[in-house]
Amino acid sequence: MKTKEFQSRLEAALKRAGLPTDPLEIVGKKYRFGCEYHLHHTVLVGTIEAIELTYGGALELYVSSPKFWGGTLISFQYREGAWIAISGGGDAMAGEFVLL
Repeated sequence: MKTKEFQSRLEAALKRAGLPTDPLEIVGKKYRFGCEYHLHHTVLVGTIEAIELTYGGALELYVSSPKFWGGTLISFQYREGAWIAISGGGDAMAGEFVLL
């Protein structure tokens, strides 16, 4: 994929996710992610380290890695209109993502 085409697709994906279209306004920034699992409400806070646009078109934000239900948080994906937390153990949980 050519650089201009990639940049255009990345900007569109960031805009759909409600994020700034300039990666420099995202990488290095803090985030907050809240989700519920059964009767537990979890709030994760950390730093965004990298941005990826997957082959399938999902936007993925790689983040600092706090513990996440016994696993290590790897990234957040924005797909089909929802934010999903992805752990190293393969767990995935939908929730509310906020760029701080």
